[in-house]
Amino acid sequence: VAVLPSQFFLVGWLARDGEGAEWRVRVFGPLGRLGETLSLGPARGDRADGFLSLAGAEDGVWAAWTDGEARTVRLARVREE
Repeated sequence: VAVLPSQFFLVGWLARDGEGAEWRVRVFGPLGRLGETLSLGPARGDRADGFLSLAGAEDGVWAAWTDGEARTVRLARVREE
């Protein structure tokens, strides 16, 4: 969970479906208001994927996660509209 400049929250999770997994985020606002779900990138869905880390910045949030298959760290920036 990270705080956006608007004081809304960005929540992230590992979503699994029948064919694989992916990292996703969604804005959560006052009174339970939900924004759209965004995909950050694919994942294997196992322990090698580690955990999603979110860090607030002046213009949005940075997300970092381990790409278990490539054995590297991936980054994405989520900006508010």
